[in-house]
Amino acid sequence: IRRPPRSTPSNSSAASDVYKRQMLNPKTISVHTFHTEPENRMEFFKRIIYQWMLNRCDYITFVSKDLSIKIEKVAGLRIRSKKRIIYGGAERKAVDERAVKSFKQKFKIKDDETILLGLGLTVLKKKAEGAKNLIKAVKLILDDNPEMKIRLFLTRDGIYRRELEDLTKNLRLSKNVTFTGDIDNPIAALSVTDIYTHISLSEGLPIALLEAMGMGKPIIASREGGGIPEAIIDDENGILVDTNPNAIADAILDLLRESEKRERLGMNARKTVEGKFTWEKTAKDFLDIYK
Repeated sequence: IRRPPRSTPSNSSAASDVYKRQMLNPKTISVHTFHTEPENRMEFFKRIIYQWMLNRCDYITFVSKDLSIKIEKVAGLRIRSKKRIIYGGAERKAVDERAVKSFKQKFKIKDDETILLGLGLTVLKKKAEGAKNLIKAVKLILDDNPEMKIRLFLTRDGIYRRELEDLTKNLRLSKNVTFTGDIDNPIAALSVTDIYTHISLSEGLPIALLEAMGMGKPIIASREGGGIPEAIIDDENGILVDTNPNAIADAILDLLRESEKRERLGMNARKTVEGKFTWEKTAKDFLDIYK
């Protein structure tokens, strides 16, 4: 009797699980998914062992085309297994007005404030480097426009939170940059957001970005952010920027001045998710592998 197919999560211990299952039952279909770009090349022996285990998989999947290239180029892995690009998805979730009200009260958000949001940028180094430039962009905006009431919210209690908080204090932006830590309901945070800002030096294709698009939010995202340009087409369903603070600041100010553009980008972002990045499509793509 053939065992049901399984997918393995994207880490090296999961790759070893592939080997164990195939040893117990050679008919097991094993799939390993990469979500995140490695930060550097693996050590030689670790790379050889990991590569050997990956090549015992039936399929290796990647959440973006860019990631499939960088896994081999950056990590130095040579993958012979069949490869597929399977994008993640997002769904339009109902907004809990009580959660939104609670979020606004907890962080004392005022009705006349412009809210920027970056989800999960405190977790990985290349995300944090992007967040630093986002914070510096807020500083540039306020230096030239001291009357503007802007607040940037950064979520997750990641290992780079303290470093980003120190930068915020040094730039005297403690009233304008808020670190929420881990939050139970990111939809509440997205609901109060005027512009979603995902500035990162490296990405697979972040679910947070797709969720913001699915909610019809105007997006400013980094052009060099890995798989981001596979979802965002510049000036069509979002704005792609270089990761330097000046370019980010200019894009934010441009969107704040043009309400029709914000509306158009947000509407097109929602249509993009509904047409290309749904969990139903993701599930179908995985099921096709197992046939």
